[in-house]
Amino acid sequence: MSRIVEKACVYATRARDELLVFERPDADAGVRVPGGTVESDEPHQLAALRELEEECGVAGDRATYLGSIRRHHPRRPEIHHRHFFHAPVEERRDRWDHTVTGGGDDDGMVFRCYWLPVPAAPYALDHGFEALVHRLR
Repeated sequence: MSRIVEKACVYATRARDELLVFERPDADAGVRVPGGTVESDEPHQLAALRELEEECGVAGDRATYLGSIRRHHPRRPEIHHRHFFHAPVEERRDRWDHTVTGGGDDDGMVFRCYWLPVPAAPYALDHGFEALVHRLR
């Protein structure tokens, strides 16, 4: 039987028409948005903002709930219950490398961060991260 793992993901946008994405050094990781496991007793909204800072080095001060999906993990007996949020951010950098913090499995990895036009995101994102991007419009 699969266990359910609560996840928080964030669609961070600037100027409303660009979406922050990153690529991990793993060859099969694909293009993703910031997100990760919700800590016990942590509100999902705060988890999304924490993941944004840990994975991309970008601070967000508010996040709006967009919806949730469930997705089976391809290699573990887990169901990821992903909660998606929208966070408008002020970020001047167009492309940068960020060393992940936070003590999780990806701690110390270097993520390559950049912006995508929102309309291109459903075609570029991998592993189900595109699921609710249409709600940004």
